[in-house]
Amino acid sequence: MILWPAPRRGNRWFWFWVIGTPLGLGVLAYAVLALLRPESPARAAERRWRGWVGLIGMLLVGVAVTVGLELLRDAVGPLWIPG
Repeated sequence: MILWPAPRRGNRWFWFWVIGTPLGLGVLAYAVLALLRPESPARAAERRWRGWVGLIGMLLVGVAVTVGLELLRDAVGPLWIPG
């Protein structure tokens, strides 16, 4: 990420925090939003997402994934979703 051009949708700190999202969801988000669907140069001049937005997003998604997996584990049993 250091050698590549600067990201357009979010700054480097935004992606640093988003990539830390559990279960590889942050890496998937980076692959879809930054690599597969790059933003047009016309919109690149607009304001990019900042690092604190990525941190809050990572925390919210992490909590939601954890709670969702716990509820799913209670519903289907620990044999299907260990933990």
